[in-house]
Amino acid sequence: MHNTPSPPPHRTAKRPHPRALGVLGALVLSAHLAVLEQAPALLFAAPAQAAQPAAQRSATPVQLLPPPSPPTSPTPEPAPAAVASRSRATLAAAPAAASPPVPDRPEKRPHSPVNPVSPASQGADTPSAAAEAPSPAADEALSTALMPATGGRMPTRAERPAGIDTTPQAPPSVQLEYRLQRGMLQGSGELEWRHDGQRYRLRLEGQLPLLGSILVQRSEGGFDAAGLAPLRHTEQRLRRSERAVNFIRPDDGSAPRITFSASTASLPLRPGAQDRVSWMAQIATRLAGVRRLPAGSRLEMDVASTGGEVQHWVFVLQQIDADGSWHWRRQSDRPDDTLADVWTDPALGHWPRRVRLTERRGDPLELTLRQVQTLPP
Repeated sequence: MHNTPSPPPHRTAKRPHPRALGVLGALVLSAHLAVLEQAPALLFAAPAQAAQPAAQRSATPVQLLPPPSPPTSPTPEPAPAAVASRSRATLAAAPAAASPPVPDRPEKRPHSPVNPVSPASQGADTPSAAAEAPSPAADEALSTALMPATGGRMPTRAERPAGIDTTPQAPPSVQLEYRLQRGMLQGSGELEWRHDGQRYRLRLEGQLPLLGSILVQRSEGGFDAAGLAPLRHTEQRLRRSERAVNFIRPDDGSAPRITFSASTASLPLRPGAQDRVSWMAQIATRLAGVRRLPAGSRLEMDVASTGGEVQHWVFVLQQIDADGSWHWRRQSDRPDDTLADVWTDPALGHWPRRVRLTERRGDPLELTLRQVQTLPP
């Protein structure tokens, strides 16, 4: 009698323990958060790898929304008034041998000329005082007229700087919505710009699904002969406390300076200096009256960050793309610096239609304009 071997016992695959799945999910979320810790810092900090040819890129349509219904008692727009003096040589023309100039484009809407203002002192120059909100006196001083170096008169031709001669003009109040993408991460960004001809307010917020707001940046101030004159910049990042930058412009004749809530540094404040969100509005303000520029033209400005650093940014016009956008690239002599390409659209008041930020490692961060809506002042 033969003994038939019994079949091996059936083994049932063990299901992962719920706790193990929870740990795995936490690890994945932590990895995403680690990436996001880098993304907000790069979000609108500028500098980008070589741009693709215009023929390989398809222009993303932008939805133009009508302005909302005016309030019951609308505030009249400020009377046009040219800026008192020309700005320093921050927009320089390229050599004559550069590429063909930018073609003329019809103006969509005239920009509102801005009145120069002189922000007064903004509190003590200490980290604790820098983190406090601006005093009412500083806010009220934004409407005080600034006497330019020429004594209030328009500078003569000999006094004007070399290069492109432009008068900064603030673009109309607007809200811009962007699509954010970095690798598989996708989100949205909203930039809101308002001004009344003497004061401006700028707010940027980036959001990701499930996580909500990952970055909120604010900038407020006035205007001077160089364009935007920030008073205060704040930044609130995911899982971090708010940090601030103060732009001190004393009315007692002492030297202007930049202070930080996260640092004891006090750095010189040069004309045209911006923060990590106002630089976009400064580009739109500086290019408002420019209809033609040759490739190779440069746009320069100091940019202060909440980390206690001031960098000199230089944007160089690369080319005019098929959709009419002006392609700017930030130059940098630091090998570890983030690269940046910015495409401004003359039809949209030179607000960025597209921004690409690229690090030496990892996927680039892309911002693409989705929607534009005009706002009341």
